[in-house]
Amino acid sequence: MAFRPLQDDDDWAPAADLRLSVYADDDSSNQRGFVERQLAASRRVCEEGAGAWFGAFANGHLVASLGVIATEPGLARYQMVETHPDHRRRGLASWLLFDAGRYAADVLGAHTLVIVADPDDSAIRVYRSLGFSAEERQVQLQRPAGSLGSRRAVQC
Repeated sequence: MAFRPLQDDDDWAPAADLRLSVYADDDSSNQRGFVERQLAASRRVCEEGAGAWFGAFANGHLVASLGVIATEPGLARYQMVETHPDHRRRGLASWLLFDAGRYAADVLGAHTLVIVADPDDSAIRVYRSLGFSAEERQVQLQRPAGSLGSRRAVQC
């Protein structure tokens, strides 16, 4: 197993397949294009020096990844912690979180690391085992798909 930042097209291209495998329940035909645009934006941020995207490679294949991005001086935020379903529960995310955290401190000058996680998701156990603790709670409201019907947005 190799753990390192994504560097070139050969590293970044399989990141889309990884993300699609993690969110396989989304059957949108536009999902691949959306994921590729999302990753291209993340790559640009990394190439501009504001962060890095790390990968775990098994036999040369990307099986887990995450990003760490400086959001303001002294603060970095983890992004999209993803592990292929066939490679879970092997400590890959923990290793990547550790490597990315060290990078954030050493290269980005971060003294505070932030990760946003669903408190009911099993991933929270990994984050807590690495010393992360809850500092604040976020709440999100979302309408079910199609609930707007024929209503139109009104601009005031």
